[in-house]
Amino acid sequence: MSFEKSKSDPVLGMKVFEHLKAKGYLTTELPVGTERKENDKKIEEITEQMTQVIRSLGLNPDDPQLVETPKRVAKMWVNELMGGLDWSRFPKCTMFPAGKYSANSFVLEKHAPIISVCAHHLMPFFGLSGQNGHYDFGPSATIAYIPKGEIIGISKLARITQFLSARPCNQEELCDMIREALCFILGTKDVVVYMEAYHTCQTCRGVGANGSMVVLSASGRFQSDQILRNEFLTAAKA
Repeated sequence: MSFEKSKSDPVLGMKVFEHLKAKGYLTTELPVGTERKENDKKIEEITEQMTQVIRSLGLNPDDPQLVETPKRVAKMWVNELMGGLDWSRFPKCTMFPAGKYSANSFVLEKHAPIISVCAHHLMPFFGLSGQNGHYDFGPSATIAYIPKGEIIGISKLARITQFLSARPCNQEELCDMIREALCFILGTKDVVVYMEAYHTCQTCRGVGANGSMVVLSASGRFQSDQILRNEFLTAAKA
């Protein structure tokens, strides 16, 4: 995944950050106003620390197989798996007039990308999608909203989901946080997010289970209107 500066909106990013913080999310991040290190400095420090981890495990950090590993790991964590911690890279959100789009209809984006990190073990969890017994690893979030005056560029739903996923969290909170951020950006409570994910912290340790987890977060009419909610779920699972 990549978070390109040219497609970013730092001002919107800080507004979303402050909104989510005020709502009680992002508890793993340092408080507003705390000095944040530049990404290059983070990579430098993590590279040094990862070298020590390799040595502590009884491995030789000078071995040709491992000599570049600390920096690779540092760049992966800072720029990719934890890239959403850099709010200056929050995606631009192009909006358009909704025109005569019916207030009784919803816009749906299927299989937006989810690659996140479990806050409890720092192990990845990511999308699982499919049907009829055939499942593939990949995008997993399905999002719908009822426009209120404006619609958002369809790729922006995927980019927002991708950005907010790139941090340590749990799936339940992530699903809710994506919905809350979209409510803020879209100016409506009529938002719902359905997410199925595969957790490596479960398969690679502990119980060793191979299942997935499904989370649903709904607000506005998607919460109160059972017919609308069922219509969404039917489309999300199709």
